[in-house]
Amino acid sequence: MSIVCHDEIVITGVGCVSPLGLDLESSWKRLLAAESATRRLTEWSSTSVKTSVDPTLYFGAPHSLSPSNSRSDDPIIGLALSATEQALNSAEFSDDHCHPERRGCVFGTSKGAVWQQTEMFESFRQQEFLSGEDSSFDFINDLFATAPAQAIGRRWNFRGCSLSPVAACATGVVSLIRAAELLHSGQCDMVLAGAADASLHPAILASFSRLGVLSTNDDEDPSRLCRPFDRHRDGFVVGEGAAAFVLERAEHALARGAQPLAVWNGGMIFSDPTAILQMDSSGEIIRELIERTLRQTDVSAKQIGHLNLHGTATAQNDVVEAAAVQAAFGELTEDLPCSALKGAIGHLLGAAGAVELAFLIASLQDQVIPPTVNLNDPDPACVLSLRRAEPQVCEIHHAMKLSYGFGGTMASAVISKP
Repeated sequence: MSIVCHDEIVITGVGCVSPLGLDLESSWKRLLAAESATRRLTEWSSTSVKTSVDPTLYFGAPHSLSPSNSRSDDPIIGLALSATEQALNSAEFSDDHCHPERRGCVFGTSKGAVWQQTEMFESFRQQEFLSGEDSSFDFINDLFATAPAQAIGRRWNFRGCSLSPVAACATGVVSLIRAAELLHSGQCDMVLAGAADASLHPAILASFSRLGVLSTNDDEDPSRLCRPFDRHRDGFVVGEGAAAFVLERAEHALARGAQPLAVWNGGMIFSDPTAILQMDSSGEIIRELIERTLRQTDVSAKQIGHLNLHGTATAQNDVVEAAAVQAAFGELTEDLPCSALKGAIGHLLGAAGAVELAFLIASLQDQVIPPTVNLNDPDPACVLSLRRAEPQVCEIHHAMKLSYGFGGTMASAVISKP
């Protein structure tokens, strides 16, 4: 590796908990094998959630992860701490590498600790909270989306800037963009960035069901429910997970002998004000996002060797995203290797961008494009170069990630091989 710019940002560590596995290595192996992590959550067999499909057919990361060193037992905290520990170990980061005041944390989520919030509201309903019989600080603390970042800060003594972005499904990518800004500004020498989400909750799933974005396919095999860019797609399924990254200025990484996993070229945040669930049907906003990101990062369209799409498997949004990619990349689109991962891991909501970016780093390291699981009958309205059943070995120097959130937040990122 050659470091040519003192202001260059590198990613030196990555950690991931996904529905496919408890770490990036095991998750990546199953993704390359085109496995789907959909399973039936039998523990919800008596749920009162009413949906048009069996409400137990969703992706789930194990809830058994222990949120040690945290005052909360909400699953989102366990996911965040596990991914962070993996990232720090991956970066071979120790306390003597950076003063606590120079360690930043930018860790987001789309909605905070929903199970703890539910318990608090139930306590209010039963008057226990107001009577003082159960007045745990955790209840108040976990109302906020800052809970995962605070847990990380307490566990690893991070005293620098702490931020908790909330940008719906674009939260993960937004977190890394903000982390890079802290490094460029000189506020931090190292930033732990990422996102977690644990939304397998009756109220959350009922809400998405009423919005009409969940798959209603009555397929007997749950692993085939989510089908990004497939002619027969009809929505996504909800998943849980987390990913964390160690970002440093290249000179700081070099000084401590760290080996970068990827170079952070940059990212951009846009907003689509069209509607809460729908994108601008022309695709012009996504096209502009792609083109401006490439200009800002000084990477040309023809240099992108892997484009990881948002791909929610919803009828309209997949078509809009595909059209935007075609408009931005033009004749290059036909040979541009693309991937869409929600057929394998589901929609991880606030953690989607972070977890999918972790897989993009694995793709960059192994020089392989993962398959788009459940793409059995490609939609002719979505003309993209997507692998169907098997991975594709190819030369990748630069890769791009696209993320879009409910409500209109859009984010992009470009990373490169060190």
